[in-house]
Amino acid sequence: MKLWHQTDELGLDKSDDPELGSSSSSSKLTGVKLAGALDGLAMGQGYGDAAFTVAYLKRALDHLHKSQAGLEPWRRRTAPRATNHRGAEEVV
Repeated sequence: MKLWHQTDELGLDKSDDPELGSSSSSSKLTGVKLAGALDGLAMGQGYGDAAFTVAYLKRALDHLHKSQAGLEPWRRRTAPRATNHRGAEEVV
């Protein structure tokens, strides 16, 4: 939700930015997958089957990577810039 609020503050249009929408969806799916994998621990039941827990966590990791990849173009557009030692502008 923080990402959506920041896009509003920056005046970005979410519907025109497919990377931003994809990243948001992937981050939500990451949370769902982590909740499913770690639910037994949160309820105080411990691990059910370690192999299934690892499989669920690996599925969450894929969505996390997609979320981070989707944020990279957005970060390049909104991040502060500085001039490096060669005089070229780069993202800080």
